[in-house]
Amino acid sequence: GLVMKEKMRIDYIKSQPELNLHNFIKKAKKQGHKSNDIRKALIKEGWPAHMVDSASLHDAIKHWKKNGHNHKVIRVELENKGFSKKIINNALMNNYINEELRKRRSVNKIRKDLLKAGWNKKDIEKKLPSK
Repeated sequence: GLVMKEKMRIDYIKSQPELNLHNFIKKAKKQGHKSNDIRKALIKEGWPAHMVDSASLHDAIKHWKKNGHNHKVIRVELENKGFSKKIINNALMNNYINEELRKRRSVNKIRKDLLKAGWNKKDIEKKLPSK
């Protein structure tokens, strides 16, 4: 029941370091490190560039959403800034998953909602494996 859902949610968060990458980037910036230096260091440590780039967009997406912009508007803004569709999709999906996990939504519910919203099943499966 409820305890099992919470355990699945916590296990999922622990198994997805990418979801916490934005926190690392945010802390490094607060410590005075430059964005490009952070990016280079993470890539050197083995993080794929598209994951680093999408994680760096987390705060911008959060800001736009807070100001009432929907995903379509945010997508256009990011495309106009030169980000690829892959990075934008990754960033938007991670942002949504993070928000829903903070609301204590179950992984299964998040997966179903993403499918219902039209996200690619393969992309969802990468982020939210059904095990």
